[in-house]
Amino acid sequence: EDWRGNGAQPLRTVFEDAGYKTELTLCDDPGAIKDQIKNTCTAGDIVAVGGGDGTINAVLDTIIAQKVVLIPIPLGTANDFARTLTLPDDLIDAARAAIHGQIRMLDIGSVNEKSFVNAASIGVPADARKRINPDLKRTLGAISYAVANWQSWHEMDPLDLTITCGDEEPQAMKLRQVTITNGRYFGGGLRPSETKSPEDGLLHMFAIRDSVDTLSGLDIAAELLFGSVDDSSNATTMQCDTIKVEGEKGAPILADGEIIGELPALFSIHAGILPVFA
Repeated sequence: EDWRGNGAQPLRTVFEDAGYKTELTLCDDPGAIKDQIKNTCTAGDIVAVGGGDGTINAVLDTIIAQKVVLIPIPLGTANDFARTLTLPDDLIDAARAAIHGQIRMLDIGSVNEKSFVNAASIGVPADARKRINPDLKRTLGAISYAVANWQSWHEMDPLDLTITCGDEEPQAMKLRQVTITNGRYFGGGLRPSETKSPEDGLLHMFAIRDSVDTLSGLDIAAELLFGSVDDSSNATTMQCDTIKVEGEKGAPILADGEIIGELPALFSIHAGILPVFA
């Protein structure tokens, strides 16, 4: 509410000073944002969307269908999409950085034909999403994700899954977690691969086996936070353009911070279809 009252005009001024004609609309939910884009925008317009990764996820397909250019304004808890684009956390600084940037055509991931921009997970992260306390999330931000993941790690039963990466042979594994990324970051700043980019035309997958104990799990968390799991002895990684995950029918799938589907799942990549000014 404070931002609505005091931050809107300075944000608008950033774009007007750069020579753009602006229209500002305050929306209470992603559905209202999508309606606004559909009803008032034409191809080539620039749409600055304020929200978190869940909000960006909700408007992805509309942005692409209406052929407008997206600027993400980081108003969420994790803001991994803005982090992938190296945008600052401060709203005004992020707007300035974006408007003086360039248009990039980014890849979009999909799972069972539902889009995601950062990552989709099965196992511990999906279970943890259901445990997050909304009040704790508002108070502690990204730390609330760590608390919920710790609970799920200790309480959730491992999953029996079969994973097929592209044309390779299926692999049957007992796993705590499978995460498939399109963007560079997920989960509030975790980075599974140093080389992953939303412009490389590939999905990156890492899986944590049930045999990984709590101490090794902390090692993986450190690798995700400070480096990469590509060379980890505790995680299995793959990279390809399609990934099929079968087993544990009905297990939830978390994508960009929201539950959007369930197993079985087919993941694919749509290369260079999201125009972003960053």
